Amino acid sequence: QGYEAASLLGQLMDGVASPVHLSRVAPLRVVVRESTDFFAVHDECLRTALDFLRDHFRDPTVRVADVVKACGVSRRHLYTTFEQHWTSSIGHTLTELRIAEAKRLLATTSEKHYSVALRSGFTNESHFSRAFAKHVGVTPGAWRSDATEDGRH
Repeated sequence: QGYEAASLLGQLMDGVASPVHLSRVAPLRVVVRESTDFFAVHDECLRTALDFLRDHFRDPTVRVADVVKACGVSRRHLYTTFEQHWTSSIGHTLTELRIAEAKRLLATTSEKHYSVALRSGFTNESHFSRAFAKHVGVTPGAWRSDATEDGRH
């Protein structure tokens, strides 16, 4: 695909008309780099909470109370901030981060589901499987199979 893109670019630079039918290639996955792994939000309390969640989601003991403590605000203030400035609740955001990590591990490793669960911040494989199926719509095993078939593994 890279060679085809380079060839097409060369033709366009030589003045050849662009093709009528464009080919689109979807990315296999996005690799997050530390230099770009941040939340662009204006509210300082929300940014602190999101940074805390991003840095600690792998710890299965992290709870909303820990986020409140890290932000130095009241629980009500933090809930209100999330309601006003973010797309989901604190708990849902924590689960989304864990699911995203689980997807990354399922797609890039051959680790057993139990290990993926623990490394993603879930307390056990059963909780992981239920949360994954609820949020993604398929079991971790089915998702991994699809990822493998699509060439993402």
